[in-house]
Amino acid sequence: DEIGRLAMRMDMEAAIGSLPAAEREILSLRINGELGFREISSVTGMSVPAVYRKYRKAINTLRERLSGGAL
Repeated sequence: DEIGRLAMRMDMEAAIGSLPAAEREILSLRINGELGFREISSVTGMSVPAVYRKYRKAINTLRERLSGGAL
C-alpha cells in the first residue's frame, strides 16, 4: 500500500543519511551514478579496494538497520 511504501522510503532515507559521508558518496555514485568501482576510485581518489570495502560496509549497515536494527 501507499503508506507502507512511503514509510519504507522514509526509513531508507534515514538509514542512508546516517551513513558516514564517504559511504554515502560511494553508494550514490554506484547506485545513482551507475559508476563502477574503478570510476568511483577515480572520482574519490580512494583505491579500488577501499571503495569496495566502504560500499560493502554501507550495504551491510543498511541491511542491518532496515531489518530491525537501530537507526
